[in-house]
Formats: sequence, structure tokens, C-alpha cells
Amino acid sequence: MPTLTGLRDTYPYPAGHSRAELRVEVARFFGWYAFTATGGSTTTLVNNQYARFADDYFINANVWIEQAGGAAPQNEDSYCTDFVSSTGTLTVSPAFTQPVQAGDKAQIFMRCAKADIDNALAKVGYGATALAQLTPSATTLDYSLNAVEGLHSGSQLVAVWLRALNDADSLPYMLPGWQIADDDGILTLRLPGLLNPADGLWIEFNTGEDHLQTDDARINLPVALVKARAICWLIETVILPKQDNVGLQHWGTILRDQRDVLAREERQRNIRPGKARGHNWESGRTRDAATALGLREHFGGDFGNYP
Repeated sequence: MPTLTGLRDTYPYPAGHSRAELRVEVARFFGWYAFTATGGSTTTLVNNQYARFADDYFINANVWIEQAGGAAPQNEDSYCTDFVSSTGTLTVSPAFTQPVQAGDKAQIFMRCAKADIDNALAKVGYGATALAQLTPSATTLDYSLNAVEGLHSGSQLVAVWLRALNDADSLPYMLPGWQIADDDGILTLRLPGLLNPADGLWIEFNTGEDHLQTDDARINLPVALVKARAICWLIETVILPKQDNVGLQHWGTILRDQRDVLAREERQRNIRPGKARGHNWESGRTRDAATALGLREHFGGDFGNYP
């Protein structure tokens, strides 16, 4: 998500928080460790700094190889079946496709696997807005939005922003007069006039439940809010179904506490999903205003009178 300086109060977290950052925040709640391997194989990882933990401490934990020089076993995960404290050796199954090497970075997820946390984050990003940058055109009014990650419906679109000549010293304008066509998910944005290719052009849209699909994807919601949503979702769908009566009481108490945290965060932010809105170019706007935004006539008539 690009940072658009001077946008408006909607963006108190302009750059947003990435899925990778949010995953760590959620994982810490359930137990999370990160380390650099000092050696290993396709079925073991060695890390001397974890010799302080008791034997078998990490059994059943999810082990994910975060970095391995850009090659396998990077981004592979497995589960710990044995841990020897004296050597700091974790044994995993299934085996990685390539041996773990010294310098590879790994993460350990104790109660919720990485995939579970990523699944939760994909479902709790609602209520945020995202930016996607488009390439201005001097030859067409229509812009396909099908490649915009996380945008699936015309109802998600909130606003179109323009910065003349993309001058960093100028504030972006909320562009009026745009229209959007939604043909069974085939989205096309129509602007009221042609742009200068040097302009800056962005769309702002409400994120859906599936917005956080990659580690680089970002949402501009507070960490505490996303964390509370994800924790509640994980306890309800992942943790509680595995518990006996004692575990149900323990995690039920934690869930009630986290629901209180979530309710407080929701009240504080007062976040509600928005609806798409169009703008009447004729209302209070002049041709001079269009010129100031970097627009030019396309059909020779007034703006807004295009087919």
C-alpha cells in the first residue's frame, strides 16, 4: 500500500501494518519464538540459544523457515516431534525438501500454527481502507481495476484521489465525477476527463475479509484492534475445539477477556464498513477546477457529458 501524504484523517496509519508484522503480534499471545539456525538437516534444526528450555518443550509446535537465502526450505513449515535441550536440536516431521543450513531464520508457533494465524488475519481486516495506485492515461477515461489486490466489488470503492503532476509539495484532491461499472466482478473505473501521464492517481477502497493474503499486504487499522479480532477468532475456531473440560474453562476465561478487549477497541475506533459514493462533477465545480486537477476535455463538451 503506498503512502499518500496529506490524504485525510481516514489514514492515521498511512503506511499501514503488514501481515508479517501482525502475524508476530498475534503469535506472541499464543507463544512464539524466532531464531537463526546454527545448523540442521532436512529433519532437524539446531539452535544453541534454546538450550535453556526443557527437553520436549517444543513438541507439537509449528516450525516455519522464514529465510533460507531465497531457496528451499524457505517458506516451508513442519512440526516438532522432539527437542533435546542439551544440544538445542529440534526434530521435525514431515521433512523439509532441503537441509536447514547455518544462518537460516526460523520461527516457532506454539499453540496456533502459522497457517491458522494467516487464515485469521485474512478474516479480520474489515473496516480498513486501502490505497492502490493507477497509471494515469491521456488517451482513455476507463481504467480496469481487476488487478487491484483485495478489490472485488464496486461497492468497496470509496474515493478517487489525484495529485497534479504528482507534485509531492501539493496535496492530493478527491476527484469528483467518477463512475464505476461492476459487471459480475469485472470492475471498470471511468473518470470525468483525461489525465496527464505525469499525474498521481490513486483509488481508495474498503478492505474485505480476504485483504491480507500476502506478507507485504497492509491494512491501516490499529494493531491492538486486529490482534484482538484475530485472537478471538483463533480461540473460538482453533483452540476451543481441541480442549477437554479443564481446557474449555481456561480458554473460555481468556476468550471472555479478549472479547472485552475487542469491544473496547471497536468502540474506541468506531469502525464501520463504508459504502461507495460517487461525486457530481457539475455540483460547485468549474472548468477551472478541472484544469487545476490536471484534467482535460475529451469530447469538447462539459465534463460529465461523456458516454
